[in-house]
Amino acid sequence: NMSHAKAGCVMASYLKFLPLFLLVLPGMAARVLYRNEVGCSDPDQCMRICGSASGCTNIAYVKLVLDLMPTGARGMMLAVMMAALMSSLTSIFNSSSTIFTMDVWKRFRNNSSDTELLVVGRSFVIVLVGVSIAWIPIITKFNSSQLLFTFKQSQTSSLLK
Repeated sequence: NMSHAKAGCVMASYLKFLPLFLLVLPGMAARVLYRNEVGCSDPDQCMRICGSASGCTNIAYVKLVLDLMPTGARGMMLAVMMAALMSSLTSIFNSSSTIFTMDVWKRFRNNSSDTELLVVGRSFVIVLVGVSIAWIPIITKFNSSQLLFTFKQSQTSSLLK
């Protein structure tokens, strides 16, 4: 039905505006509400507040949650954030394990059994978790999220070339 197809396209376009309300507006509100903490313009003041000379935008969402939400809602927000983090990590680890097992391991061992593939996949997830934990000190050395973003983009662009 053509009207349903048009309505689906309109609904999808409305969903494209959702990140504006979920990501951009809370940051703007934090910048207005916490001018001295989040919107610090002096690098020395920023260094004192959040440990980064380039700005304190990383604490904006945390300040909003801790200062504006009631106690019960803070706990629920913590649970939601942890569930989202676990879901993201699980999907990344599972897809990486599948790619390694099916695309790399099967090239070296053509006659591998399902049990062997299962063990290799689980072992690869353990290796990924170890690499991720070892990567944490490197990430914390970046004082600015902009440097980390630039590093990530340069690594991604070098992989795509």
